[in-house]
Amino acid sequence: MSSTDGLSDVIPHKSQIWDVSATGAASLRGQARTGWTRSGLMLALLLASSGCRYGEMYDQPKFKPYKATSFFSDNSSVRPVVEGTVAQSGGVGQEGTSVYLTGRASDKTFVNELPAEAQGKNLSEVLTRGQGRFGIYCAPCHGVDGAGRGPIVLRGFSPPPKLYEPKVVNQPLGYYFDVITNGHGAMYGYGARIHNPADRWAIAAYLRALQLSQNAPAELVPGFPREEREQLQSAGPLSQATTHTDAGHVREVVK
Repeated sequence: MSSTDGLSDVIPHKSQIWDVSATGAASLRGQARTGWTRSGLMLALLLASSGCRYGEMYDQPKFKPYKATSFFSDNSSVRPVVEGTVAQSGGVGQEGTSVYLTGRASDKTFVNELPAEAQGKNLSEVLTRGQGRFGIYCAPCHGVDGAGRGPIVLRGFSPPPKLYEPKVVNQPLGYYFDVITNGHGAMYGYGARIHNPADRWAIAAYLRALQLSQNAPAELVPGFPREEREQLQSAGPLSQATTHTDAGHVREVVK
């Protein structure tokens, strides 16, 4: 036998080996794809079953409102309120005169003075409380000086009118209380946010002090030297920044 014959015997044998190897690899790839497909289907079924609305969390035992039951002695599923429970309103704002709760007199016109229930110990206490509530609820739109340039407005919200404009200043105190309670225009009501009517009246009173601070004559500002006062008066109308006084000055002026 020649060397060529031996080589020809070897070559077909190697071809067969490669054919078998290729077939095996293809078979393994097919099995892998099948395994991944089955795993994906099982995962999808698991996720679908866990999100089913008729699962244990959705179909749990419960009483529907006012449904009768023999479990309790009074045969009612609705249980009485626990003693000492405090309402969302904090238990305030539900009692008082019509003027105190609405800002209107018996003839439905707005009043222009603080009701007795809202007067507190003294005016200074009421104004201090009103200044704090104003800073929390009103300043984000109206600004701390009432100029209508609060941070919400600076971010694109429609600017409210200046609180010291004549058309606002000329409104009675009860009008401010009503607007704070029920809203006006783009402003929503704060009756559900500022539960205590006394706090809303305190804000209304503080508005008067704020208006005075923006329009106060120079001679009413305490600690203002006479020379500077005369110089300022001769300069013409006061600017917004110049006329704004601090809270201490406001309280002194109102007194």
